[in-house]
Amino acid sequence: QSCANTPPRTPSSLLVSSPASERITGLRWSEEGGFRVMAGVFEAAHPPSREPGWGFHGKGGAGGGGAGALLSGVLATAPGYDRLAVAFGQCMLVYYSLSVLLHYILPAVPGGVTRIQVQPQPHAHTLRDARRAVLPIFIKSLTLYAGEWLYYHGYGRMDDRRLVDVARDPVSVMQVLCLIFLLDLFHDAWFYWTHRLLHTKWMMRNVHYMHHQSTNPSAFTGYSFHWIEACLVFSVAIAEVFIFPVPFAVQRIYELWMIAIHLGGHCGYEIAPHVPQIAHVVGLAVTSVLGVGKGGLSSVLNNVEHHDMHHKYPKYHLSLYFTHWDFMMGTIHPEYVAKNPHILGSAAKKGGTKGGGGEGDS
Repeated sequence: QSCANTPPRTPSSLLVSSPASERITGLRWSEEGGFRVMAGVFEAAHPPSREPGWGFHGKGGAGGGGAGALLSGVLATAPGYDRLAVAFGQCMLVYYSLSVLLHYILPAVPGGVTRIQVQPQPHAHTLRDARRAVLPIFIKSLTLYAGEWLYYHGYGRMDDRRLVDVARDPVSVMQVLCLIFLLDLFHDAWFYWTHRLLHTKWMMRNVHYMHHQSTNPSAFTGYSFHWIEACLVFSVAIAEVFIFPVPFAVQRIYELWMIAIHLGGHCGYEIAPHVPQIAHVVGLAVTSVLGVGKGGLSSVLNNVEHHDMHHKYPKYHLSLYFTHWDFMMGTIHPEYVAKNPHILGSAAKKGGTKGGGGEGDS
């Protein structure tokens, strides 16, 4: 059986249709037509699903056809560009609405935030970053579209469970939470090593320099980078399809939440736990039990200052969520350790002096 004839999966795991969900998402579910956007942009059939597997069907790819069969399958049965438009719209909505909230609205609230850097980002730089982010957002949308194609055509390990079914089963809830935590670890490792690659001499001069033009970042800086960097960083969304058996809806929500994490990391003031990942939630719970300054997961979690210092000292702080890669590889900045003495205790004081690849500290 060729890839072109492989029955796609049901999209029923995305959401359970209700008047409220229709208003929020624009998606309506019907047994005959699948999900349908009110404006008619997105329409999917309701075909039978299959059990998740490790990867491609049969030997050498789908039906034994190898890469050629896979390519012909893509050309013959790839989801319409309407689904790409949906992914792009989702990413644009999350990115720019949250950027406006973090950059303009919250700082305007009296006593709302305390900036890490005294002077806010110049308005011209904010507009530059906002414009530059459009292409990386589109590339991220392409990776989500690719993951959706893989999912509907039976590739990878994601499954068809609906969110409401997961919520009804405590075991499933715990499983999904554990998988999300593993996703955090996977994303953190992917980000650290692709980021370290971006700080090699050629990549820094020709690709990553664009992101580091913002020495005083704002939320709009989150995805303000070169298209090559976008391909490197966002391809993690395709890799995780073949590794983590999470519901498709969870993977999509997680990837959209990643946008919020990047924006929060560049906003210029401490915002966690307002924009946490699952590790922050667990870390805060541990800290509440052990007491402030006594360790727990809070001792290995990054904060906004951690990445803000990276824009000031590019050789340091290459990680995303956790500090362990920076400590192990010697890319933690001594100034950060001095300001945060609770971080890994005495172990922190012994690391962070070598620095990573890059072009210096300015």
